[in-house]
Amino acid sequence: TRGNVMNAGRAKYMVEPLIRDFTRFTSNNGWIRYDGDAELAMEAYCHYTYHRSGGRLIVCDLQGRYRYNSYRQNKCRFELTDPAICSR
Repeated sequence: TRGNVMNAGRAKYMVEPLIRDFTRFTSNNGWIRYDGDAELAMEAYCHYTYHRSGGRLIVCDLQGRYRYNSYRQNKCRFELTDPAICSR
């Protein structure tokens, strides 16, 4: 199985398998998935956060899904689950 086991009281569940089209875009050790424009956008976002913070912070470990809306193109979006923010 892939994903993290979460506790809610006595019940345990895994979050990632519940998300349709769950994808790991980047990791916190430098790995980047290269499959299409969505992955390039996530890499660009990591790069942007590093430069915008003057090299002090970087957002990484991006995972979740890209939600495409074929009826309303302006409503397409990324839904990220638990990004990490690393600092110097």
